[in-house]
Parts: sequence; structure tokens; C-alpha cells
Amino acid sequence: MRLFIIPSWFPTKDYPVSGIMIKEQTEAFCRAYPAVKVGMSVFGNTEHKYLLLAKDHVKNIKKVLFADTRPYTNKLLPNLTTYHKPAFSWTRRFRNGNIKAIVEANIYNLKAFEADAGPVDVIHAHVGYPAGIIAMEIARKLKIPYCLTERMGPFPSIYTRDKNNQLLAYYKQPYQESALNIAVSPFQVQAMRRQGINNITMIPNFLDEHKFRPAEHSKRQNHLFTFFSLSFISPQKGTDQLVYAIKEVTKTQQQVRFRIGGDGSHLPAFKTL
Repeated sequence: MRLFIIPSWFPTKDYPVSGIMIKEQTEAFCRAYPAVKVGMSVFGNTEHKYLLLAKDHVKNIKKVLFADTRPYTNKLLPNLTTYHKPAFSWTRRFRNGNIKAIVEANIYNLKAFEADAGPVDVIHAHVGYPAGIIAMEIARKLKIPYCLTERMGPFPSIYTRDKNNQLLAYYKQPYQESALNIAVSPFQVQAMRRQGINNITMIPNFLDEHKFRPAEHSKRQNHLFTFFSLSFISPQKGTDQLVYAIKEVTKTQQQVRFRIGGDGSHLPAFKTL
């Protein structure tokens, strides 16, 4: 079997943890199923040098003139290779965010993977936008089925919904045309169904049990009960809500302590909070 993966995010120098769960879970899948050949498409997502912002006219000119858009590959495992063909992106308000060129870059990556591994059996998109849109367009052109894993929280995001919190028609299309929609939790299933999305199955996120496993039971050296949270530090992960919850708990419970791990642009503000 040959599987072509399109991630909406992928770890880069600019954002080393962006999409890390997609990359690491794909690596775990490939170790578990060595007979499956997997190609992962990287198209400049989460890289500053390919993002053209409306306010940065001078910087944008430099980016277009000097950016390296040559394709290359990176073999992560014997059966997993990333295919890189960068494309510029910008706001959807102008020429649809350059989605046509982005789709073409992903088709280039798919063809490069097929040249190495053979015909693609299925495309797996991670998150409806932009990966779902890309997979849908490729499926229409090349007649290859695709599935879509939605892992966005909250769903739908503020960028893909209207004033009534309903998914805009443009962003809803990939779910309607996919062979299967995958949710990562029961809560995600409910959120998707409220948007009129059907054909959903739940596949929870998984982790490496060789690395993460229950510790041996040991007696605590004191009477403190410790809570530990580890995540990307952001409002989307609810870090600020956790801080407020800690305040309420410690009003009545003194024999507890909280440890919060992680990083992100909101870290200084939440430390102040």
C-alpha cells in the first residue's frame, strides 16, 4: 500500500513544534507497518520565508526574489520520505491565498513520491484547511480517494466559520467529498456533527508506549498532591483557563501543587497571569 499524507502544519525552524504530532504519529505508524510506503508532502507551510503578509510589501518582494523554491526530499525512515516543494501563501482575500499554486506544489510532491514508490492508493489530509482543500482538489484532478483527519480545536476555528459559528461552505466541502472523516475524540465527533458533517469515525491520538509508560508506584515524600500539565502554551489549549482553575482550587485546597510545562508565544503573558 502507498499512502500520501498532506499535513496542514509541519515542524520547521520557525515553528519546531507546529504539526509535530502529525510527524511523530506518522513515524510511529510507519514503524508499526513497515510494508506500507508513505510519502509526506511539505509545501512551505509554517515557514516565514514563504508567507507573504499584506503589511510587509518590501519584505515580500525580497522573499519572492530570493526564496529557494527548489524541490528536495528527506528520508525519515525506510518507508517514510518527506517531499518538499515550497509555494508562497497569503490571505484568501486575494486570489484565494494562492491555493492553485499550493495544490500544484502538492501534486508535484505526489508525482515525485509515485516515481519512487508507485501509484498512490489513498491521500490522508490532516485538518480541513488547508490540507483538506488541497486533498479535495487533487482527488478531483487525479481520481485518488482521500480521507481527512480533523484535529482542530476549537472546531470550527474562528477563521473558517461565520458569525453564527457555522462552518463556511468553502471550508465544508472537503468533509463532504472525502471517503472518510476521522475525529480524534468523542468531543470532536460531536463538534463535527453539529456542523452537518457525516461519515465520521473516531481514531484517538496515540503515543509511543516504549517511551511513555506508567512509572513504578512509589510513596510520596510529603502530603502534597501534584498536578502536571504539558502542552503548547496557548488559549486554544486552555492554559489560561487552567490558571484560573488553579486559583479556585487553591482557595480551599492547600495540599496541592501545579506544574505546567510547555512553550509558546503566550508563555510570558500566562506567567504574568
